[in-house]
Amino acid sequence: MTFKKNPENLESFLALEKENTLLSPCELAVKMTDEMKVFISESSVYRILKQRGLIRPTEHHFIAVANEFYNKTAFPNQMWQTNFIYFKMSKNMWITTITSDTTNP
Repeated sequence: MTFKKNPENLESFLALEKENTLLSPCELAVKMTDEMKVFISESSVYRILKQRGLIRPTEHHFIAVANEFYNKTAFPNQMWQTNFIYFKMSKNMWITTITSDTTNP
């Protein structure tokens, strides 16, 4: 069943949102589809939440950047940098990317 502009669906959606205030619009859409068997798109969830002033501002964490390394390297491959990123694709499936970088004096 699709969401449509039905007052019952809207009330049940808003009740679900009040119970799960920390979920993103995408996660709310998935939860409603899984638990209530009513399909609603992520964009519709976002639109409804925005109309009611329920969208939380995105938190950005900024890090100061220096022009050069604080601890200088003396020989190649002395300092390594590795970054792991995990993407959740489904309930039990993750995709991982690994980025590595080395420094040369």
